[in-house]
Parts: sequence; structure tokens; C-alpha cells
Amino acid sequence: MRAFALGLALSLCACSEGPPPVTATRVLEVGGIRPVVNAVALSPDGGTVVVGDLDGDLVAREIPSGAERWTTRVRPRGGARIDGVFYSPDGSLIVTTGHDARATELWDAATGRARGVVDVGGGRGVAFHPSERMAAVAASSTVHLVDLDRGEATRALPNAHQGDPVYAVAFSPDGQTLASVSHAGSLKLWGWPSLVLRSSVTLSSGVEALSPVSLTLSRRGNRAAANGILGRLHVVDTAKAREERVFSEIGARRAGQRIRPAAGRSSR
Repeated sequence: MRAFALGLALSLCACSEGPPPVTATRVLEVGGIRPVVNAVALSPDGGTVVVGDLDGDLVAREIPSGAERWTTRVRPRGGARIDGVFYSPDGSLIVTTGHDARATELWDAATGRARGVVDVGGGRGVAFHPSERMAAVAASSTVHLVDLDRGEATRALPNAHQGDPVYAVAFSPDGQTLASVSHAGSLKLWGWPSLVLRSSVTLSSGVEALSPVSLTLSRRGNRAAANGILGRLHVVDTAKAREERVFSEIGARRAGQRIRPAAGRSSR
């Protein structure tokens, strides 16, 4: 009994001194890991390329020398990675977005200095108006219209695709049409500057969503093209509100296939 009491006392004494220090042994050190480039933009004059990486660095390099012009640490609020880099048509401004970021950021293209922070988070696509100092930012299910001189969102198309996230936006080169395309493949055209809905076309069907990567319009907005992560390019006649063609695996040089018209619709 006396031996048991002594053992218990020694045990309690040891506990009162606190836990032993935590030690670690280095078994492997990996060096030379380079940041992964995640977004790229080319200046309108073709003289500068700007890249954003998964660590939040934004770097501008001259073409063709590759000399670094400037670098800045973006670190978007709420997330470190840069998912989108976009040049304004006049080459003076750069906009960066992050899928996990809580804001959209503006940068001086010549110096890399911050020009403003727009309270629009989770941006996926940005489109600049060709002649006005305005940009459309696709974020969640809303298209935000940003005044670039004021550095703030002044208008919006909330719930533009009935709750489906908007993945890409584009202005027609004549500035009269704004297009948006959603995760599930719904393409919509809006009049500018009225933002009145002109037409709507569904680009994909079935259980797989399109998950569009980019969107572009012809000069007058009468034709649109969007590509998705499944490797298909969708071309739409927006004037007739119908899909014209779908090209599959263009990178593999496979022939395009015509769309089969839905039941009850003309095959024109």
C-alpha cells in the first residue's frame, strides 16, 4: 500500500511539471518550388504580358525580351490565388479577380500600383465596354456593372440566370450588347445601356453543366461563341435565338457536328 501511494505521488508530481516538449525531425526539404501561373492577360498593343499565380503575385513582363517591368503582391481579400487578369481596351488598367476573394481589384497597368478595390467578391469573368469606362463583372448569380473611374459597382443584374452562377460575360465590339453565360449553359443577351433582356438560348442539356470558360460576341452581337470545360465550343445565332453548331475536341482537329433540332422545332 505504501509503495502504491509513493508511485501515485511521483506520477502526480510528474504531471504538474507540464507535458514534455514537442520535437520534430526534418526528414525531407523540398526547394525550388515555383508558383503556378493561373491567369494571363496581354496588353492591347501586345508589348506586355501580365500573369497572376496561385500565390497572389501579379507580374508584368515585356515582350519579346521577357524583362520584368513590375511585380506586386495582390493577396485578394479572402483568398490568396488570382483566377482572372483582364486588360482595359486602352491598356491603362488591369482588373484581377479571385473565385474565393471578397473583392475585385484595379491596378495601374504601367506601374502595378493599386488603383482601387471594388466590393464585388467571387468574380469569375470581366468584360470591358469598348468605348465607355465601364466593366461587367460576373460574380455568383449577379452581373455587376462597375464604373472604372469611380472604382465602384453602380448597377447590377441580380439573379440574372435564375440563381445559376454566371461564369462569363462579354460586350459586343459595337458596345450595344452585353452577353452573359451561366454554369449550366444558359446564354442571355442584354441591350446596352438599358440592360433589357433581348434573347436567351440554352447551350447544354442533360445532367452535365457547360461550366463555360470564355464567351465572345461578333461585332453587332448577332453571333456568340462559348466554350466549356468538357472541351466543346458552342456557336449561337443570337438573332434567331438558336444554337448553330457544336464543335467537339477542336484541339484534336475533329470535325464539327451540327446540332440536332429539338422535337417540334425547325431544322433550318
